[in-house]
Order: sequence, then C-alpha cells, then structure tokens
Amino acid sequence: MRQLKALKKIFKTTVIISLTSLILNGCVYVNNDSWSDLTPEEPSQVQQAVEDVREVFSEVSRGN
Repeated sequence: MRQLKALKKIFKTTVIISLTSLILNGCVYVNNDSWSDLTPEEPSQVQQAVEDVREVFSEVSRGN
C-alpha cells in the first residue's frame, strides 16, 4: 500500500514537471517571438496546458 502511494506521488510529480516544462517552452517561444506567430490553435493549447497544471497542483496540494 505504501509503495502504491509512493508510486502515485512520483507519477504526479513527473506529470507536474513535464507539464511545467512544456508550458515554459511555449512561454519562451511566445516571449521571443509573439502571439501573432502562433497558429489560432496554439494559444488555446497553451491555456489548456496551464489549466491542466493548475488542476494537478491543486490535487497534489490536497494530498490526493
């Protein structure tokens, strides 16, 4: 049971780090160029990724 909890925590941490990396990569791209260089779909994808990370952070902070 402890191993399962530890595995869940490691998985959630990995997901958080991965999503954060993807978001930061997108933010750096946008900051270096501009939003106008993005296709119409890309800003919404970045926003969705931010919302996903917020959701994961809130789950982790609640201890789920």
